[in-house]
Amino acid sequence: MPNTFVDHKDRWLSLAESDSDFAVLFIRNWIPFNAWYCVSYPHHNNKDRRIIDEMKLDGNAFRTRIIDLLRGTHFEAIQFRTFLGELHNKLEAHSVPSFENRISFNSLYFRHNPKTVAMYTKRNVSYKVELIRSGTNVQINAIALKAGVPVPIFSYSYSKYDKVHFASSSDLNALTAEQRKILITLFDEIDPKQKESLISTNKTASIDCGGVKFIKDENLVSQGILDILYNLRCILFHGEIQPVKDSLVIYEPAYYMLRILLKSLK
Repeated sequence: MPNTFVDHKDRWLSLAESDSDFAVLFIRNWIPFNAWYCVSYPHHNNKDRRIIDEMKLDGNAFRTRIIDLLRGTHFEAIQFRTFLGELHNKLEAHSVPSFENRISFNSLYFRHNPKTVAMYTKRNVSYKVELIRSGTNVQINAIALKAGVPVPIFSYSYSKYDKVHFASSSDLNALTAEQRKILITLFDEIDPKQKESLISTNKTASIDCGGVKFIKDENLVSQGILDILYNLRCILFHGEIQPVKDSLVIYEPAYYMLRILLKSLK
């Protein structure tokens, strides 16, 4: 990956000298957070992504604080949710770091896809695609079995999830167009890195965040917030985001959210 920081060096240096820019304030607040989680998760040897992934699943003070703020009715909770809604709106208005790889609560990979089996039956043919985990290993199996026929019309097994490998299988291409479409659709459904939306389509069962409706699942939303904040940290630290005001406005609500959350750390 090219280092985009080099292309924007002068702008980044100007940004670093600013005392009031919210991107700078975000960095300043991330530093104590970074120190806290490295001390709290020493077994990951300062590997930020591994630490954040564990934080999304355990009962640490930071994530517990997010959940409390998503549920609370006190002023600070309402304030936090307002900033969260503002962050969502600004991320939707600005494709950062790029349109192709944008950070968004509408399309976010923040956990392994919980769906590991997908099945469908049509025209007396049963289709099944399955992902099996064993520790860090993954096995993908797919089968298409015609009713009353002991031998599958299609069988596939591979040691990882690889859609290109699956779609190029000679056995798959020997099937009808309809059968291929069914199997590829099922294969997509079990994608372990499938992106999800945390924005609710159910307006009555949702978390109101300054007018933006998040799904009514504080556990998942807290995981998504952790991932979004970490992604914002990465594109800033790695110089991937354009250092211009139109892009950096996203750091204002992110900074205020992080500042509120830091109060939970000891």
